[in-house]
Amino acid sequence: MMKRYVALFAVLGLTVACSHGEESECSKYVSLLGGTNPRSVFESVSEKKCQDAVPILKDMFDPRQGKYNKEILRVLTEIWDPNPLNFKAESEKFSKKKPLYLEILKLALQSPETAVVAASSIEEWALQDLRPDLVKFLRDDLQSSQAQFSPAYAPALRAVCADNMGGYSEDLEDIYLAMLDSSPDIQGIEVNKLAAVALGEIKT
Repeated sequence: MMKRYVALFAVLGLTVACSHGEESECSKYVSLLGGTNPRSVFESVSEKKCQDAVPILKDMFDPRQGKYNKEILRVLTEIWDPNPLNFKAESEKFSKKKPLYLEILKLALQSPETAVVAASSIEEWALQDLRPDLVKFLRDDLQSSQAQFSPAYAPALRAVCADNMGGYSEDLEDIYLAMLDSSPDIQGIEVNKLAAVALGEIKT
């Protein structure tokens, strides 16, 4: 029995040590992000879940002309841990970096090439802090003469209407109506269906 406990504690200890990356390895990879070829360490940062890379990745992300925007967002979604319940150290490390994740997702909503992933991530992780940003994102694009972000409408609308994000709201009626009237050939028929359901819910 004692041997079983010793073996179990050894496994747990190894898990704790590797959780969110070996500190020495992460330090090496994070330092290389500032080099001439940051792409070469993206996979390692992702695999080791190096939270200390988040501030640098945020500085690298540029919604207008960022060279690595798609890859940065992919890395961030892979190292993200919205429910770090296993160990206290993970929780503390994640909570310190969470505001930076939110800032990067806000930036990602400003680029057509990353908006879909950003909206989907906000939906998946139920980031209530970013609901106002999603609402503005939808309203601004729907009012624009040249909608650029229609592929992101579906995950964005699902997010703002989700129960854990506030649910259906009369304040968003203008968005629902605009989406219902928009062409499904552009935004996808799912958006029209979601808008119709939303309007039905607020009317009843």
